[in-house]
Amino acid sequence: MIANKAIYLTLAEFYILLAQRKFLGLVIFEEIKKYTPNVQDIAQGMFSLTEKGILIAAEDKCYHMSQYIKTVLDILEEAKSTFVVNGCLSCIPMQCLYFGREKCLLLQMDDFRDGIIRIELTDRPGAINGFLDCEFMPDADILRFESEESDVMDGIELAEEYLDRTNTDLLYDEAVLMIVERYLVNSSVPDKRAIVFSAEGNYFLAVATDEEKHVGMFGTEAFFNLFLE
Repeated sequence: MIANKAIYLTLAEFYILLAQRKFLGLVIFEEIKKYTPNVQDIAQGMFSLTEKGILIAAEDKCYHMSQYIKTVLDILEEAKSTFVVNGCLSCIPMQCLYFGREKCLLLQMDDFRDGIIRIELTDRPGAINGFLDCEFMPDADILRFESEESDVMDGIELAEEYLDRTNTDLLYDEAVLMIVERYLVNSSVPDKRAIVFSAEGNYFLAVATDEEKHVGMFGTEAFFNLFLE
């Protein structure tokens, strides 16, 4: 069993680990994609990975990876898509979420330390509930959905506007709480985009795919369904 705890790696350390497998077509942070280490970076990375117990020296003069990191790399190989999550007024960093067969992986660039990656293994409910537990998100368990038809219509009109705006613009709108995008493997354009927003005391979830757009009142079940692959 893999504990639900986060570890922190430098770009060099993560680069060394990623080099052990072939990962094709996944969306990942620009800092990771553009990183090119030098010889000294690799040497320091190897040393620190052994110090952290992530690479384990073996009798055959090779290194074995810890089970935690094996699971991280397995998920990146198994993932069919990347879910990119951005939070209200940029108060939480962008996160990338990948689903494997049994566990899921959350990646996040550390907000306070340049070049540091936060890596967390969890399960699907744990990851999604983590987003719902953000302090700015509505408490779906106590929301009242007895809204007037005019309130719903207002939400539909706003949804059309929000879905046409860029993420950069939306994340500075105090009515926008969260943006979730799904990128299929080998695609740089999301095939699904969802926006959680508030209007006149009500909370809405607007979802756009290649085929359709939909807006409804925010709820836990609808939010969980965003992360179906």
